[in-house]
Amino acid sequence: VVVVVVVVLVVVVVVEEEEKEEEEVEEEEERVGMIKVKGEIEEAVSKLKYNSIGVFRPSLLLSHRPKLRVGEFIAQKLLKPLSFLFAGSMKKYRPIPAHRVAKAMLNKALEEQPGFYTVENDQLFKLSE
Repeated sequence: VVVVVVVVLVVVVVVEEEEKEEEEVEEEEERVGMIKVKGEIEEAVSKLKYNSIGVFRPSLLLSHRPKLRVGEFIAQKLLKPLSFLFAGSMKKYRPIPAHRVAKAMLNKALEEQPGFYTVENDQLFKLSE
């Protein structure tokens, strides 16, 4: 009986490790695919016939998600306290709270800028002040 229990525990541990590896691969594939899709969507949206189209490019969003993304969670925990290090040309990589992105989007919309434009992360900080 003891041998059976040990074997079952070993099998469970191996299966859990395989599931973790599969999840990590899926997350990486999702991230790479998402970057490609973002580019395709941005290109398609730029061709639409609207008076004003803005594309906002925040860096790492600091927020709570209903679905835990391990890599994002770790990045938030590590980078949030180090945000002050992202100055100068590195400011475009500085993590930004989601509410500041929303505020920047609203402020930019109120400017009524015509045409297609992009707003990078460092500009989001300025627009959300």
